[in-house]
Amino acid sequence: QKRSLTKEQRVQLQTKKLHLLLDLSKKQTGEVQSILERHLETDSKKQEALSDEQRYEMKVKWLDRQIALQNEFKSVLTPEQFELWRKLKSKEKFSRRYAHRGSRHAAFKENRRKYSKNY
Repeated sequence: QKRSLTKEQRVQLQTKKLHLLLDLSKKQTGEVQSILERHLETDSKKQEALSDEQRYEMKVKWLDRQIALQNEFKSVLTPEQFELWRKLKSKEKFSRRYAHRGSRHAAFKENRRKYSKNY
């Protein structure tokens, strides 16, 4: 039985993770935590129950929130920290995309080689 974390728990874990990875100052950590608190939304609607128009609207809103999140992080982090944050986000996206396919999948192997050069 999967137990989901509360919004506060997810914010706390994500903040601590970014603090460790980006070597944030105390001020930056506080600002990052407040940014994450504002941007972390739980969407209880199921994808299957949405019409095409609703799904489109949901994706547009999500992308708008991602742009706002990126702009806020850019104003808080140093250029080096921001670039590392972007690389980490793309690596996480890559991992989520190919996690279910296994290591024998050709696209996984190709992209793993491409991404591993950056890390």
